[in-house]
Amino acid sequence: MDFLPIPQEARPIFDAEAASRLPVEPRGDWINETNGQTRLSLSNDGRYSKTQGQRQGIYSGRYSCQGTRIRFIDDFDFVLTGEITGNTLRIGDYVYRRA
Repeated sequence: MDFLPIPQEARPIFDAEAASRLPVEPRGDWINETNGQTRLSLSNDGRYSKTQGQRQGIYSGRYSCQGTRIRFIDDFDFVLTGEITGNTLRIGDYVYRRA
């Protein structure tokens, strides 16, 4: 018996104009304040990449913002949410500072 593929939900396209009206600026590099070895790079096209030490791109995916809240969806559809306050990005127990 053949199985039909399950259609995935439509993935939103990054809206640069909407991003420019956000109360915070998510784009750029963020460094983990605990170890200084973990870096999140948030690009202009709504993609992110996580680097840990010499291991580049260990996680990657897309992100979106609504107000000060930020949502990360990695390439395997794992979801994390966080919040940006000034130059601080908090994701669960992890705290990142703008580079």
